[in-house]
Amino acid sequence: METWAGIWDGTTGRLLRRIEDGQSAVCDLAFSPSGSLLAVVGRDGAVSLHDAADSGLVRLLSPGSEAARRDNRDLFLCWSPDGSVLATSGHDRTIRLWSGCDGRPLAQLACRMPPTRLAFTPDGRSLFTGDMSGTVLCHRLDEFDTRRVTIMR
Repeated sequence: METWAGIWDGTTGRLLRRIEDGQSAVCDLAFSPSGSLLAVVGRDGAVSLHDAADSGLVRLLSPGSEAARRDNRDLFLCWSPDGSVLATSGHDRTIRLWSGCDGRPLAQLACRMPPTRLAFTPDGRSLFTGDMSGTVLCHRLDEFDTRRVTIMR
């Protein structure tokens, strides 16, 4: 498995930039809505933000570790439509919300099943998660707790 992500020219197939992400395989990545940042999550649970223009590391949100790798802590990520929030999740059954501005942790939510997909609604007010059981959950961000979770099948 590769320990870097590449930005390729879609026309020529030429590698434009290589983004190094530590000692771990890249599991997921996503450009911020503005296109200025690239969020990368590695198999070791490291979550990092890179400058999309020059591939430089802007901020390390969560350092990778052997324990995080073993627990598959953060494997998936998604930006809110306005770029103010980055959501991450993994097999440790936790959704984490990070500030898209300064990278500080905002909130986290424990889930019954490990979320394997994340998607914000277009207005950014809710985060939908899907898991391998086929359950889709809607989490309202203004009240990010288990009392406001809606189960949809």
